[in-house]
Amino acid sequence: MRKAIVTLLIVAASSGASFAKPPIALHVVPSRPAVAAAVSLDRAAMTTRPLPAIKAYFPQEYRQIATVVEGASRAHQSDGEIAGTISRMSNAVMGAVSPYYNTDNTIEYMVISRDMLKYISAEMPDECVEFMRPDGRLSAAARVKLAAMVAKQPAWRFDMIEASLKQAATVPSQPTSGTPDPIIVQAVREIAIQDMPESLRPYLHPIDPSQRVSAQESEAACRYTSGVIDATLQLPPEQAVATFKQLSRPARGLWSVSERLLPSNQATVLLVATRNP
Repeated sequence: MRKAIVTLLIVAASSGASFAKPPIALHVVPSRPAVAAAVSLDRAAMTTRPLPAIKAYFPQEYRQIATVVEGASRAHQSDGEIAGTISRMSNAVMGAVSPYYNTDNTIEYMVISRDMLKYISAEMPDECVEFMRPDGRLSAAARVKLAAMVAKQPAWRFDMIEASLKQAATVPSQPTSGTPDPIIVQAVREIAIQDMPESLRPYLHPIDPSQRVSAQESEAACRYTSGVIDATLQLPPEQAVATFKQLSRPARGLWSVSERLLPSNQATVLLVATRNP
């Protein structure tokens, strides 16, 4: 049914217009008073993929990550928390340069983003929305869970991420301009909503950044965004990439993918405050 809907709307639109193991142990270390041990750990942490590629092609962003890791070490954060911080900030770099990915690398970035949201929706739905805020803080537990998720990724994904970063830095594709086809937008929106559990649909609404986000609102936002990406991936590659880039605003992270795809009776967009790490 889903494919039939998408195929119909595509035709209408066309005619109308490695880790094998974690690099850092994921056990919780309450404190690390030994300076030598902390320095050794930080050096090991800074070899975590894809940090070497970020260092090579985006040195300013690498220095920012290094500064945060140094501060985390001085604050005696656990290995898992530091690994989660590195993963979050590395993901933010990937998102920031995503407009410059070529078609193949954009598709891979979309797949990784969708899979990440699905995993987090299942593992920690009440905090899932935090992962869509590009500069949002994560709780210690969320950082450890994020590190555990990243540690399970196969080596080929890190190879792809590093190749994407290199491509964006050395032979960047031009960002896509314009607005997405409204017919495609409608199709993607409807599929994303249909894929959500009915119990969560009432919680898909504009969020007041000054108010606490409930567990249901968080899960609804993540499930909807992953559904938007998944539905967009069903389009032909070039069309999927153009649509994704037109819907995305890197400064807003994955949240922006769903901002313009709310039900038509919602006049405002989802808004979430950004916070510095």
